Amino acid sequence: LPEQMGLEQLVLRRRISIPQLAQTLNISPHTATSVVGRLVKQGLAKRSQPVVKKRGRPACIYTLKLPGPTAAFKVDGTQLNGALLDPMLNILAQREAEYAQLDNLEEAAALVAKMFDELIRDASVQRAHLPCAVVSIHALRIGDHTMTSSVLPWADGSMEMVFTDALKLPVRLTGVRNRYLVAEYQKWLDLSPDCMAKLHVGDGVSAHVFTHQQTHEGASALAGELGHIILDPDGPLCGCGRRGCIEAMCSGPAISHRIINELCTGITSQLDWSRLRTISSRQIMDDVWQAWRDGDSYARATMQPILDNLGRGLSFVLNLLDPDLITLGGYVLENRPDWIDRVRESAKPWTLHAAKRNNRIEAARATIEDELRVVACTAYYPL
Repeated sequence: LPEQMGLEQLVLRRRISIPQLAQTLNISPHTATSVVGRLVKQGLAKRSQPVVKKRGRPACIYTLKLPGPTAAFKVDGTQLNGALLDPMLNILAQREAEYAQLDNLEEAAALVAKMFDELIRDASVQRAHLPCAVVSIHALRIGDHTMTSSVLPWADGSMEMVFTDALKLPVRLTGVRNRYLVAEYQKWLDLSPDCMAKLHVGDGVSAHVFTHQQTHEGASALAGELGHIILDPDGPLCGCGRRGCIEAMCSGPAISHRIINELCTGITSQLDWSRLRTISSRQIMDDVWQAWRDGDSYARATMQPILDNLGRGLSFVLNLLDPDLITLGGYVLENRPDWIDRVRESAKPWTLHAAKRNNRIEAARATIEDELRVVACTAYYPL
């Protein structure tokens, strides 16, 4: 239906004009005007004041609108991010918390509830004014109830109820995988890629795909699990129960665990073993990046084969999907151009006709703020 398709475009873009909507949906400008008019009447979109141009009629921009202020949270293996957003998706308050690990569901719910109280206080918003909260969990839904995760092993089918009880507010759960991707797609609208993939290297490793303006989840919602391709059957044990997965060798926690174990043997490095033992994987990767930039021989010798393995993973995506655009992100790679260059170059020997390809391989653009906005949208408009 044109109206549903128009809403989907608003969720994907957050802002759209009548000509953009008409061109994207292949409908007439008159029909596009009717579609967004109905969305505005239903309170799903807001119309801007007409912008007067030098030529032609004044143009209006239509913006996605939420039913009310919304609390959005993203739970990863080592970090919790949360924000309180107004109906126009402006961030009223934002917080983050890092931790070594979460041991159980109740501990995770308590952490989210504590941050929720802090956000309400920061933004001076009454709890009663929030229709709901949405929590994005790095986990997989299998069937209707079961939740599993190699990163968050405590995730299960009771999470929605437990979080609702902890926050004393209706909570809706959403998976994190495609929220990364939609937030990233919004940053590349100038290219309008028909097929885009994001290689995300953080607490896990994934390569989710966006094609023809649709996220691809697969028959069992398991598409994009690049991290569980096995590179070395005799390699380290992965959270999925197998050995030698890309995630077990190249994720932030895997790299951190390896470095801590090796430094305690007396290896010479500017990396401080006693410090690394007390900080999160994200902070450890910051220290390793700084050591790399300073020319630390241990940091370079450790990270080069890891980045080469990520390059092999990137080649799998190129050979299988041949996307217009691949972005590289996640806390292991973001803001680290030397590492991104190494991954890009390492993929070439494994990629068929690498020199003749037209794929763009770029650093990811989406920020945590962008991801939280998408998470907030999914409380009302499933993607």
